This record gives sequence, C-alpha cells and structure tokens, in this order.
Amino acid sequence: MNKKINIHTTQLGCRLAQYLCNFFIFSLLLLIASGCRKSDLELPDLSGEYPRILSNWPPKTADGLPGEFNVLQGRVFEQQIIYTPISYATCIWFMDGKEVARGDTFTFTPTKTGRHYIKVIVQTSTAQTFREATLKISQP
Repeated sequence: MNKKINIHTTQLGCRLAQYLCNFFIFSLLLLIASGCRKSDLELPDLSGEYPRILSNWPPKTADGLPGEFNVLQGRVFEQQIIYTPISYATCIWFMDGKEVARGDTFTFTPTKTGRHYIKVIVQTSTAQTFREATLKISQP
C-alpha cells in the first residue's frame, strides 16, 4: 500500500513540476511578446531641472571661506565632478577668475608654490550652481 502512495505522490509531483514549467515558459513568452517598443517610452524632460553638483568638494571653513585642495609643486592636480542634468548643462572651470577648462574634469600641473582660487560653474539655460575652493601648492 505504501508503494502505491509513493508512486502516486511521485506522479503528482512530476505533473506539478511539468505544469509549473509550462506556466513559466508561457508567462515568459507572453512577457516577451507584449514588451514595449523603444518608441513607446516617454523620457522625462530634464531641460528645466535645476543643475546640481554631486561630487565631493572641500567643505567651507568655519568662517565661511572656500575649502582647500592641496597639491605639491610639479605634481598633477586633477579634479573631476559629477553633475546633472548632464545632457542639458555646461560645466566651466575657472582659476583666479579666468576660464581654464570646460567639461567634467580640470587638470593643472603647478610650477610655483602659492595659492589659486578655483571655481566650477554648472549651468543650464535657466539656472546655475557652483563650487569654489582654494588650491594650495606646496614644495615637494
């Protein structure tokens, strides 16, 4: 009597597994067939989004002055930022008030010790934001 129950249970388990497998395959085919076309997608319009700089930047000092980057004379200083909306914004780098780069990266190799004022502006057609810092150059 136990053998009949085990055979019946095994047959039931196989049928259930086959049913679940068929259901899964049918569901997968249905999903593929009813998938949306690329032209059906509606992407949000980010052109009016306020620009944001998402990268780390030296914090302002206790008295509210710009934070500080440090680099040794003769060594490459490179700063890269992440900003949004990247497709609708322009990124401009300034050093001591003069434009020195455009894009997400600024690279500079100092030849003398001293300090420079760095400012990066990210702007869209309707708004802008910025970060500023001092670049301190020391002897190696």
